[in-house]
Order: sequence, then C-alpha cells, then structure tokens
Amino acid sequence: MADETQLARLKAGVDDWNAWREANSEMAIDLERTNLSGANLRRANLSGANLRSTDLSGTNLSGANLCRANLLATFLSAANLSKADLSFTDLRCANLLGADLHKADLSGANLCRADLRDADLRFTDLCDADLRFTDLRDADLSDSNLDDSNLLGANLEGAIR
Repeated sequence: MADETQLARLKAGVDDWNAWREANSEMAIDLERTNLSGANLRRANLSGANLRSTDLSGTNLSGANLCRANLLATFLSAANLSKADLSFTDLRCANLLGADLHKADLSGANLCRADLRDADLRFTDLCDADLRFTDLRDADLSDSNLDDSNLLGANLEGAIR
C-alpha cells in the first residue's frame, strides 16, 4: 500500500521531491496503486520506486528517472515518457497505449505482455529488453535499438521499423 506522506510530498512538487530523494536516497519509495494521472512529474527521480498498478495515464514523465522501478500493471496510456530513464524497469503487463517514449532508455527493461499499441518509440534504446508477447501494433520503432531484445510472440502488425 502507498506511503501517503511520500505521495503528498510528490504532489507538492518535483523540485522538493527530488531534493528530498537526494537527502533520503536509501528510503524505499512506495506509491503503489495511487492515482497520479495527468500529473506533471517531469524530471522526477522515481528510481527504484514501487509504482505497481498506479494510474499514470496522461502524466508528463519526460526526462524522469524510473531506473529499476516497479511499474508492473501500471496505467501509462498517453503518458509522456520521452527521454525518460526506464532501464531495468519492470513494465510487465503495463498499459502504454499511445505513450510517447521517443528517445527513452528501456535497455534491460521487462515489457513482457505490455500494451504498446500506437506508442512512439522512435530513437528508443530497447537493447536487451524483454518484449515477449508485447503488443506493438502500429507502434513507431523508427531508429530504435532492438539489439539482443527478445521479441518472441510480439505482435508487430502495422509497426514502423
């Protein structure tokens, strides 16, 4: 269950949140099952955070640090994740329908069974990503790095590569 104090701190503003994170870098971040849809979390440090089943649809997470975060079954439809660090992040079963992920770092991320239909993945680093059974229909993968990615069972119908 989410830590309400941490949630209030994040909602108060990204600059204060990032300063607090820097001073409390060893503290576990638990924002599981919260509603942050439409929030401006641009450049927020959410590395290692538990955001499982959180509603982040329409949220601005451009340039955010989500490295090694738990985003299992998270709602990220129409979210802006451009230039975000999502390396080694757990995005299994996440809903990223229509999300903007251009120039994001998804290296080593687990996207197994994620919904990436209509997502913008241009210039995205997907090196070593697990994309098994991921729905990539109509996604734009132009100039993305898919080296050593696992695409077993992925649906690439209509995807631009």
